[in-house]
Amino acid sequence: MGIYRNIAKSLRSFNKYAGVTSLSDFGWRNFGGQLMTTKYAGSDLAWDQEAGSLFGNAVITLCLQYCFDKVVEPIVECVTNDSKGEIIPIPRNEAINLLLHPNQLYSGNDLLCALAMSYKTSGNAYIRKVRNGGGLPTELHWVPEWQIRPVLQNDTTLPPTGYVWEKPLSNGQTEKVMLLPRDVIHIRNGVDPTNPHMGYSEFKALLRAVVADNEIDTCTAVMLRNKGILGTVLTPKAEVEMTPQQAEQLKTKIRDHSTGDSRADIIALSFPVEINQLNSSAQDLALTSIGDRPMQRICGAFGIDPTAIFQSTAAQGGGEKYGSMRKQALESSYRQCVIPMLAKFAEAFTYGLLPDWGVDTDKYWIEFDYTRVADLEEDKNEQATRVTAMWQANLVTQNEARAMLGLPPMEGDEGDVLFTELSMGIAQQFMPEEGKEDDSLQNTVRND
Repeated sequence: MGIYRNIAKSLRSFNKYAGVTSLSDFGWRNFGGQLMTTKYAGSDLAWDQEAGSLFGNAVITLCLQYCFDKVVEPIVECVTNDSKGEIIPIPRNEAINLLLHPNQLYSGNDLLCALAMSYKTSGNAYIRKVRNGGGLPTELHWVPEWQIRPVLQNDTTLPPTGYVWEKPLSNGQTEKVMLLPRDVIHIRNGVDPTNPHMGYSEFKALLRAVVADNEIDTCTAVMLRNKGILGTVLTPKAEVEMTPQQAEQLKTKIRDHSTGDSRADIIALSFPVEINQLNSSAQDLALTSIGDRPMQRICGAFGIDPTAIFQSTAAQGGGEKYGSMRKQALESSYRQCVIPMLAKFAEAFTYGLLPDWGVDTDKYWIEFDYTRVADLEEDKNEQATRVTAMWQANLVTQNEARAMLGLPPMEGDEGDVLFTELSMGIAQQFMPEEGKEDDSLQNTVRND
């Protein structure tokens, strides 16, 4: 609940400044901007309505919190190629400064978190650019995906003519504002086959998993609240007549003594009744066996290994096995969830910001530097083993190997030789003099 409240608080803070209304406004929109109903083959239920707001699901919230924590770790920078073709960063320019400080209301990290939330849940993330009198962008603002839509031409194969932003007003009403295409950065997750102008959300096919996970949480909570009993039938003995008022009093008494702090208290009844329990355990509903399936599918939609956010899943291995599983889960999750998403962001920033300052996007582009990301760092022991193997295979010199390990170079010429050369030199020191002379004679003979 703490994370959910943080998300709700963040959305409320954006309400005043960026146009978010409320969590209940979240919905799926088609290209006409109307809320659409999601149904699946073999079912007549409106699963988007059954699922409700995605932000109310516990697993989605934890996955979003993972994204919030991870997208802010790499450094955003503008880069180019040097004369040797190597990628090098350039001094910070106006576009990077704007990404780091998008406006006076929130930071660049907050902007990335908001974009990640929209991108992962809806497949579409939007940035609105505010320009000065000279036409240059001076502010960047996140726009919630449920408040903006592209305006299509009659020929839907052409780019949209603009974007309609339903800007909320202080009186609770909305004002439709037309935004030019150059004033909107639209980041899409692939292409929605039902509308090529929009990105695709995996949750269009996973709403049943969201509903199932919500139901499992609700059922578990209710069971615990009701002393682990899913339902109880109170039936008076044959000789007893019970009025509706007495029945309600008995129901209240049973509930008060079987839940909360009094769940183990003694119950004294003034007349005989039969108590029949309905399905009385999680096993009867197979919650213990099906509970992980929705969670795994939701995590899969994010590209996150469940072990990365549910540590107890990996802890079952214990000891070194747990540590290894945990590290692999963190690294794979970062590579599958965060890096592809930030690559899309970087591409959108490149073509959506650099041209505003006349920067040639064929020579310069924006990307993220992951060298300081902890989850991608190689284990020190594994790194030492790998570098040692490279040195022993004569692929690098001793000083090159030391540099890979962050060690200072050796003084003199000894550090600039290969492993074989160094080994032969050491062996020569321990050979008897006559052996060295014989070896010298043999070399002389070979040279002759």
